[in-house]
Amino acid sequence: MRVASLSSLALPVACAPSVAPVAPPGEGGAVAAGAPAAAGAPAVAAAGTPRMSPDGRVFTCVADSASPTRGVWSVFGNADIPDSPPDCQPGTAESRFYDPGAAPAAASGAPSAPCAVGWLGLVPGDHPTPFAGMVAEANRTVLAGASAIVVHSRGDGGTYRLEITDEGYARNAAGRGCRDRVHDLHGAFFTCGAGLDAQGAASGAWVRAVVPLTALRQEGWGVPAPLVVAEAVKVQVTTRTADQPFRCEVALEAQPGAATPAVAAAAPAPAAAPGASPAGSSTPPAAPPRPAPAAVPARLR
Repeated sequence: MRVASLSSLALPVACAPSVAPVAPPGEGGAVAAGAPAAAGAPAVAAAGTPRMSPDGRVFTCVADSASPTRGVWSVFGNADIPDSPPDCQPGTAESRFYDPGAAPAAASGAPSAPCAVGWLGLVPGDHPTPFAGMVAEANRTVLAGASAIVVHSRGDGGTYRLEITDEGYARNAAGRGCRDRVHDLHGAFFTCGAGLDAQGAASGAWVRAVVPLTALRQEGWGVPAPLVVAEAVKVQVTTRTADQPFRCEVALEAQPGAATPAVAAAAPAPAAAPGASPAGSSTPPAAPPRPAPAAVPARLR
């Protein structure tokens, strides 16, 4: 069963946005990695309740000294790839944020609990490379003193991927379209939660996965290139499961440790199957396939 549109996905009334929109990275007032925020346009929100734009495409977390991002998340999909030639097939992936209303417990010694972001949507299978993602500006200061990113999640039990882009990737991708070969991103697969409840909501205990920065790997389908963590630009989470609704609540925090050197480029290799961990990648492993669409709770259809 194919889901027709994002509007068919149920969103709890309590998650309805109630604040003014915040410009996502790259759209009006975005701050370059490492650059100070302009007056009146902070890169992260002040202490308080997380904020969300009316259309659900931007979610701003409160400032967190342990966060590997600067807090402003935005959604993207195939249709958002810039500079694509007119003959490239546009994507139709749709997704939006919601406030999960809960967060994982703070780690021992951490100043606060990590900010949790709720993300749901669908990725129709009408594109050669279907995907959807959520992205935020990297917090270089935090990542410079981190050895790993801790991923806390609750959700559908599907396979997602944590990825980091750096300045080298940005230079390589500049001005290129969908038919140009760029280097694939360094990342690691993780399983989002342990499944949804009978009402189709992400609930239960948060699942914790530690992703060492040195374990991030390219998948092998693009140009081999190293990852320089000190030059991190974006942190993102993606999903490629097509023709099924997805729902994932995620919170990221940096695990302090020795500075991570440049992560080696991948050796050319066949592309990994969606949801499968490529050769040479490490924990967390890919999750088993999700149930067939018919098994998805009615609330998400």
